Amino acid sequence: MSSSLPNAQVWTNFSGDDYHKARLPYPIELLQQIVRFHKSTSTQGGRSTVAVDLGCGPGTVTVPLAAEFDKVYGVDIAAKMYLSAPTVPNVQYQTASASSLPFLEDGSVDLVTAGTSAHWFDHPAWWKEMSRIVRPGGTVAVWTFGPCFVSNPDQDETYPPALENLLKVTQRYAGPLQPYRTTGNKLTYELYDTLPGPSSASDLSIEPRWTEEASRKKWGWESEEAYVSNEKGYRWNVIQNKEGLLGEKGEQTTDEDKAIERTLKSRLTLNQLATFFASVSPIIAYRANLQPDEPDWIDEQFRQIYREGASLTPDGSEWNGETVIGIRRVLSVVVWKKKD
Repeated sequence: MSSSLPNAQVWTNFSGDDYHKARLPYPIELLQQIVRFHKSTSTQGGRSTVAVDLGCGPGTVTVPLAAEFDKVYGVDIAAKMYLSAPTVPNVQYQTASASSLPFLEDGSVDLVTAGTSAHWFDHPAWWKEMSRIVRPGGTVAVWTFGPCFVSNPDQDETYPPALENLLKVTQRYAGPLQPYRTTGNKLTYELYDTLPGPSSASDLSIEPRWTEEASRKKWGWESEEAYVSNEKGYRWNVIQNKEGLLGEKGEQTTDEDKAIERTLKSRLTLNQLATFFASVSPIIAYRANLQPDEPDWIDEQFRQIYREGASLTPDGSEWNGETVIGIRRVLSVVVWKKKD
């Protein structure tokens, strides 16, 4: 893995509309918890004047933040990612990288968010810029989805082995995807546990400006399928591994947490799953490098799923793109506070 960034050509034909269609939404309760945390953890009071949403895409997070802040900036490195975003009076979209935001004054920002984008940042430069623009008592919150699992705990369902294999390979960026796996992809697989913090900045004066440890919280399904990372050798029950956002580790699950967990349980068609895969950077890069006569491994796996599904249907008919499956995901958020 020579770089944390995907090749620029990967995104050539990708737009905000594509992203919006391919990705499931973030739980609104996640944003509510982040805003509440921001407002309750500063001795100066959680000011809600300016928020910045990095990697904003089609405004998925930017627009909800507009209801909480006087001014919100949606920032994306590619303008076409926010061209389809809703127009809101107090929202301004900017084309910029996360590490260079010259349109923002020093100490002018209260909250910075980055949904499923922080793994692509130049982290030392990003933290230098965060230290410049975020006011004392301000908040930086980033989050990502981890690998997803098949099946639904509320349904007695059996799935073809090919589906399990497809998710295993694509979520770990293994097999034919391995050459296109980047450091950024690895950070998402590890649920941002190893995402560089303020100490990664080359300016040694930056780290003391931030809280020593980030607050972390993870949501997912409490079952025997708790997330396992073979690469790091750890196992956790994600629903119980909660630190910081609402209190100390081990705090009781709230109704808001349960709402987030319900959102992480999805029913979608195989066509929708294929559309999601089409938005994943290693898959985009893999397909861009296929030779004209070379079969697409992912398409081949879908065909195998359709064939194997025949043994699971009462009449022996093959599965197809409209066949509905259950998917469960894991969500991880990391929050830093700038000292008052």
